[in-house]
Amino acid sequence: MDYFEEDVESPYMLLIDNIKEEAINKISCASHNDWTARVQTVRKEFNTRFHDLIQKFWNITWTPILLNTSLNDNWEPIVWDENDAIRFILKSDVDFLVIWDYIIYKK
Repeated sequence: MDYFEEDVESPYMLLIDNIKEEAINKISCASHNDWTARVQTVRKEFNTRFHDLIQKFWNITWTPILLNTSLNDNWEPIVWDENDAIRFILKSDVDFLVIWDYIIYKK
């Protein structure tokens, strides 16, 4: 299934595209209110780890799309590094955080 109207590469999330009508129910959680989404295309040769994660998600769900969003809380700047990420999880409602090969969770 093709999910978006345009068939172009967008490795830096610079493109907003319309979700095809037949795909709305499948990926509605990743859409804006007008059934568009910010698209990031991922090639294995440029981002192996992220590509592998998407592939594993595909193997489980048959959906080759993940929601990729900024990491920040209301009125806070976007997380910049690992230290910011740890501070973020400690004061937010987020239970798990994955940084490289580590899973951090709150008890």
